Amino acid sequence: MTMKNFDRIVILDDDPFFGKLIANFLKNQDYKNVVYYESEADCLASINQQERSLFLLDHHLSNTTGLQTMERIQILNESSRFIIISGQEYCHVAIKAIKQGAIDYIEKNKFTLLRLGNLLRKAIENESNNVVFQKNVERELIEHRSSHFSKSLKTTEEYPHADGRIGY
Repeated sequence: MTMKNFDRIVILDDDPFFGKLIANFLKNQDYKNVVYYESEADCLASINQQERSLFLLDHHLSNTTGLQTMERIQILNESSRFIIISGQEYCHVAIKAIKQGAIDYIEKNKFTLLRLGNLLRKAIENESNNVVFQKNVERELIEHRSSHFSKSLKTTEEYPHADGRIGY
């Protein structure tokens, strides 16, 4: 698959099983120049300031977090893009990641590879128009979070108010 806007895809995950799973999945999807690192130090040492990379960062690393690593990489190479991947669904981390410039935050589950594949296609197609893509990602995150929690909220049909607020 062409990666016209990225020179390589870098995976940083201290879990070798999951890191290699993602790397093999991407290679099987015909992505070129996919590299995997288990340690932040090895990943940071590989950064080329002239290279435009897409980083897939695990949030919980042995000695740091994906967000801290993202900040370090941004200092070394401003043109890098990021997707944070985590075993937990942390809404506050997802919001912070996107505010810091990440394309998205993905939870590790049975849909991770499918979601990642779709997200990478969108990222590569839309990278030149990143502002529009970022707004779409933020909207998708808001929609995902609201649908996830909507089962516990009461609707206005159940508790109508004159001002249209949801009642509790």
